[in-house]
Amino acid sequence: MRVVKYLFLILGILCFAVIALAQSTKTTTEIFTVGTVRMIRYNWHLYNSSGVDSCISTKAISGKVVGLVTVPGEGSSIPSDNWDLEIKDENGIDILWGLGANRDSAATAYIIADSLGYIVQSKLVFLITNGGAYGDSGAIYLYIQ
Repeated sequence: MRVVKYLFLILGILCFAVIALAQSTKTTTEIFTVGTVRMIRYNWHLYNSSGVDSCISTKAISGKVVGLVTVPGEGSSIPSDNWDLEIKDENGIDILWGLGANRDSAATAYIIADSLGYIVQSKLVFLITNGGAYGDSGAIYLYIQ
């Protein structure tokens, strides 16, 4: 009986470690490249009630940002209205030039190329603030040429 109790304790600790690791290893995903345009996706999910989530891209990126699409979660995962997004390069410069503020919680929103910046051989930091509560989520699609 004592052995079974210890096995359950060890199993519980391992499960907790796996969950903690899964929450801390967020990544961006390069979906596809068509000609000279690449699309990078970041699926964000709040694992606490702070309303904040972040991720660092795995590769350095260069190019002109030609589009951004933000998609709020669905059902019970809808983020707070007017949630904010910053995508910063390694120098701390927001490549969205502040236009990621006040994203809609109910509709997909778009930003076009004329309003966006450049990236010069830099990893990107995606930062969500005012996102809502535990379990809220969304997706970000960044198009770079």
